Amino acid sequence: MPFVLGYQKPTLLRYTRDQLLLLHPSRTLAPQLPRELWARTPSEHGRPRKRGKRGGVRQRLWRRADRPPLPSMILCNARSLKSKVDELRSNTRVEHEYRDSCLLVFTETWLQEDVPDSLVALEGFSLVRSDRNANSGKSKGGGTCVFVNQKWCSQFTTRVSVCNPDIELIGGPEGRVVSHGNGRHTTSCYLALPGQQREEP
Repeated sequence: MPFVLGYQKPTLLRYTRDQLLLLHPSRTLAPQLPRELWARTPSEHGRPRKRGKRGGVRQRLWRRADRPPLPSMILCNARSLKSKVDELRSNTRVEHEYRDSCLLVFTETWLQEDVPDSLVALEGFSLVRSDRNANSGKSKGGGTCVFVNQKWCSQFTTRVSVCNPDIELIGGPEGRVVSHGNGRHTTSCYLALPGQQREEP
């Protein structure tokens, strides 16, 4: 008698849409989640959440018109600015941290009065200098300079510039800052205390 292998046809399982939805994890927000974190609900003031890439930045700036934000600033001990001006120019062209900075402040520039501004000038920035002079009592070192971004402040006045054995100071630049159509006055002061004192004869 021949051997016959039995084969049983598999049973197909069928699910309805409602059954499949029950298998999916619930997206209900946890009850302990604060309401202000809900993405698609109005805020407590009844205003809908702002959409778009700016998200109301301009409106927030207009609301804080009398409280302008602090300017961005880069402070550096240059130790001879002339030897680093090529790198600085490259940074202001490529690096947005330098290009968009409101102020670039450098101490120990080692500049003298016979060095023209064009030698250390940066495109898009105005230069304010307080160079080493005869009153400083130094043959090397000293000097302070500030590069003011013209997009941030195009007209300014330097109130005081001092370079002596005890202190190096640039009082100012004081100018009218333009921010989204609103003009605001700002005053800045940069002070450097030399680390080594002059030796008296």
